[in-house]
Amino acid sequence: MDRKYEPMLFRGQSARRGNLLPGVARRDPSHDTLELEKALLREFQLLGAQHLSHAARDHSLELLVAAQHYGLETRLLDWTSDPLVALFFACCDGATRDGYVYVFETNGFFEPKAYDMDPFSHPMPVAFRPPRSNARIIAQQGWFTVHTHYEQEGRFPPLEEFPDVNPFIHEWVVPAHRRSSLLLELESRGVSYHSLFPDLQGVSWHLNAKLQRQVPRNPGHGRSDA
Repeated sequence: MDRKYEPMLFRGQSARRGNLLPGVARRDPSHDTLELEKALLREFQLLGAQHLSHAARDHSLELLVAAQHYGLETRLLDWTSDPLVALFFACCDGATRDGYVYVFETNGFFEPKAYDMDPFSHPMPVAFRPPRSNARIIAQQGWFTVHTHYEQEGRFPPLEEFPDVNPFIHEWVVPAHRRSSLLLELESRGVSYHSLFPDLQGVSWHLNAKLQRQVPRNPGHGRSDA
């Protein structure tokens, strides 16, 4: 690995503490999903061919990045090189609980040649920067870690449980009572749904957040989601 550049990465979590696992491993970390992932990725490639770039159609890791971007559960975990973006994601779901920001000093775990490797056979978690191929990755300064099911442990271990990685993972707690004010401060600095999701969906989420601030949900009424 090239040690000349070791990025510091950030991840915001509002729904859970720790358990730094990719989406495909959260239901059951003990389940080896390798063959299922490959089958689903092939299906994603076939069914979504008209929406995919040539790079995504021809390259496994680029295809994984595209799949993650559009909501498929993969072995990739999202990170950012911008701490304010991570702070936003630690606060943005409107919950009344603490949020968390994780800092990953990638010392030795940054793989600049990740695109030359098979994403399903990394012996250890590695961090990589994807090509700036879509507006959300650019806006969010997106990075990823790629994870693996370890036969010797019979599971996907959370990133923070690797002895070699743990010293380089740091946790910041975002107190529940600060979340609303931090979101307003972030918006004043240009960090919002509108800026991080530069499409019509981001505009809608941004305006919904304004609506919720001005007309809080009545806890006595049931929720009816569209």
